[in-house]
Amino acid sequence: MEDGEAIDEDRGRLPFNAEDVIRVIPLDDVLEGRENLDDIIADANNLDGGLETDGADEGTSTAYDEDSVDEVNEDEAKITIQAHQKDVFCVDCFEDHWMASGGEDDCAVLFDLHKNFGESLRKRCEMDEPSELEWLEWHRSVDILFAGAHDGVIWMWLIGTDGVSQTKDCCYYSSVLQEGMPLAMLADH
Repeated sequence: MEDGEAIDEDRGRLPFNAEDVIRVIPLDDVLEGRENLDDIIADANNLDGGLETDGADEGTSTAYDEDSVDEVNEDEAKITIQAHQKDVFCVDCFEDHWMASGGEDDCAVLFDLHKNFGESLRKRCEMDEPSELEWLEWHRSVDILFAGAHDGVIWMWLIGTDGVSQTKDCCYYSSVLQEGMPLAMLADH
């Protein structure tokens, strides 16, 4: 294959020229470290001073269809995230330590569950210069959170014991591809 030739999309490859790739960040397909949010909440409720719940169906999750989501009362929530001004559209956890949430207020917020589970959840950091947030995705095996916006801005948080380092870049396309594939970013620099 010659340089600049499009990679064959039918063979499961990326549908753009190899020379257009600025950076490839591997997201290996190992789900090590990934935890279920319901399990984390149930564990927190077993701790002294855990999260407040309504007392019904503790440790279980309730499936809602799209029609009944509007009927859910605030007091039925298992956990409340007060850092967002509007509805939260995604919540994802990494290990039993980190939780990220994305909201319709175009904010992505990272929470340190070890420091804040005994009290109300408080944000550890959030995006600077927010734009219309579209997705959040954890790296599969290390403490790195990615977020992408409709205007091509992509953020990356490197999370360490001493703090969180936030990086952002602009590109005209960003997406988390299928399982085992890398994070794709195309930039027009």
